[in-house]
Amino acid sequence: MSELAMYAWKEIGTLIADAGDIGGDPQSGPSYSRRFQLEREDGLFANITTYAYATTEHREVDDDGFETGEVSYEEDPDYILYNTYYGFTDQVEYLICTDPEDLGGTEVNSDYTYNEDTHVLTIATREDADQLARKSAEAENVEWYAGWNGDMSTINH
Repeated sequence: MSELAMYAWKEIGTLIADAGDIGGDPQSGPSYSRRFQLEREDGLFANITTYAYATTEHREVDDDGFETGEVSYEEDPDYILYNTYYGFTDQVEYLICTDPEDLGGTEVNSDYTYNEDTHVLTIATREDADQLARKSAEAENVEWYAGWNGDMSTINH
């Protein structure tokens, strides 16, 4: 196929409204997830699972009001003075497997990417960050991946 070929990706299921703890410490709300799948010409299955979740950071502030560089993800950090920032992150998991009913158990290869452009820490509240994460997940579209043939070596970080 040519470089501009389109591949027949399909969505598996629908939006998962609470996909669990995906983002580690910075994650401060539920994660939202969607999955897309392609059966490759070699019989393997390429899977793309997208996640979006709200994030919270607390940054320590010194007595003069300057951030010190210390960051906490706890709801109530021990810092006497701190600035709190809310944002959200889009994370994409790419996974190749032999059985689409058992992705993790038949995994051949996998990788993750994070969309740093969406890790914006200027959102007013955690609730707003959560709503934006959900909207980001809802906006995911199977057509966005139609040009990828499931070759893991072509994933850009």
